[in-house]
Amino acid sequence: MKRTVGEIAEMIPVLNDIEAWKDVVITGVCFDTRQIETGNLFVPFIGESRDGHAFVGQAHEAGAAAAFWQKDVPNPPAGVPVLMVEDTLLALQSLAKAYLNQVAPKTIAITGSNGKTTTKDIMAAIASQKYRVHKTGGNFNNHIGLPYTILSMPEDTEVAVLEMGMNHRHEIEVLTKIVEPDMAIITNIGEAHLEHLGSREGIAEAKMEVTQGLREKSLLIYPSDEPLLKPLVSNAYRTATFGETGDIQPVTIQTEMEGTTFTTNVAPDVAIFVPIVGEHNVFNTMAAMLAARELGITPEDVKEALANMERSASRLE
Repeated sequence: MKRTVGEIAEMIPVLNDIEAWKDVVITGVCFDTRQIETGNLFVPFIGESRDGHAFVGQAHEAGAAAAFWQKDVPNPPAGVPVLMVEDTLLALQSLAKAYLNQVAPKTIAITGSNGKTTTKDIMAAIASQKYRVHKTGGNFNNHIGLPYTILSMPEDTEVAVLEMGMNHRHEIEVLTKIVEPDMAIITNIGEAHLEHLGSREGIAEAKMEVTQGLREKSLLIYPSDEPLLKPLVSNAYRTATFGETGDIQPVTIQTEMEGTTFTTNVAPDVAIFVPIVGEHNVFNTMAAMLAARELGITPEDVKEALANMERSASRLE
């Protein structure tokens, strides 16, 4: 993201007079003074043990061009370009939403108990065959990481593949309302976070929060073999399924030392090799293929894309 302070003040509500530094150029955001780059907008958060506002001066000295400042925190520093906002976290999220709307890529949200990151990497590799793609890096998939991912997106991005993680109810709801995805993939319903959500039914309901950001033309992609999801699906958006009984189904699966080869009912003559061990990655790939179809990407394109895909580090370690 490259915007002036004045342009940012037009994208989100800013409560103070920024006329004196309206032409200051912001290049990216940062919320850790150890990682500040020249031109960053520093975003301080109020935590349980420390308040990031105490580091605004330090961030400015390290190269930050400006900083958010929460309205109820006293004594903003003199001489530092400050954008006063009601709440720094909400301002970060609002800025991400506004920037996403300006760049206007096709957006693919990915959530699920397991396989989110692998599916994200598969999806990004496939989409990169035809489009300029930006994807979630590392574990930046929560209420802070998702906005950071969006604001790190190049202006020429055509497809954004965004991972959405959660520990509690209503967390994915927040993320999906920022993105309003064109497509959303639920990989599966497992037992992660059972201690917070009580049951697999509770987990299914939490994952289905992703649909709250969908519009009528959006597409929800989910596993046909998960009975907990079917009663939660509505006709407020389009749907497609993957699995043994899905719209896309595996016909053959052959596990090898370096990965897995499979064919589907959609293209029985196209044998696709996924360079990741594990039959479950066939299903992750089929979910991505449904999203790829929306982007005009064929099974032949998928085969070519996955032949040399790169994955996020350490997913199988």
